[in-house]
Amino acid sequence: MNELAKSNSCAVCLAKSIAEFKIAALRVCTDYAKYFDESSACHAEPRIEHLMERLNLVRVHCNR
Repeated sequence: MNELAKSNSCAVCLAKSIAEFKIAALRVCTDYAKYFDESSACHAEPRIEHLMERLNLVRVHCNR
């Protein structure tokens, strides 16, 4: 992991969570679907919005 990623580990964690929700939504109804993809995708939008708000706060705080 590079130095930038280490210093922004919270932002990296939030970004990974957002990516997982978005990927789960894309896998639904495909051969690549995983067990919880449908339920994750069903409730993903409000969670993604919340995580994006948190990510923006972390980004603003780190750029000061």
